[in-house]
Amino acid sequence: AYREVFVFERVGGRWEGTASYLRTPRVMESLRVDGRNIHFETASEVVSGDETRTLRHRYGGELAGDVIRFRLATSGGFLPYAPIRFEARRVSREVP
Repeated sequence: AYREVFVFERVGGRWEGTASYLRTPRVMESLRVDGRNIHFETASEVVSGDETRTLRHRYGGELAGDVIRFRLATSGGFLPYAPIRFEARRVSREVP
């Protein structure tokens, strides 16, 4: 189990947010909210020796009450990554 934080907020009529990956907040890029469906991407870097590559994390989720059921597909890096499924639950306070 991992403790990650997803923050969604309305700013000027648009959705913006951050999603942590390995407990580091990442800006949500291309965030789309369509009814109960949520889609966005984040990026991080991975290093091997003296080479750095960018990982792209593509999230697709469906809101069901206080739970978002996500599918995360990661590409880039040095190895292939299998898609994973997980649930994010709403909390009443920010988790450190």
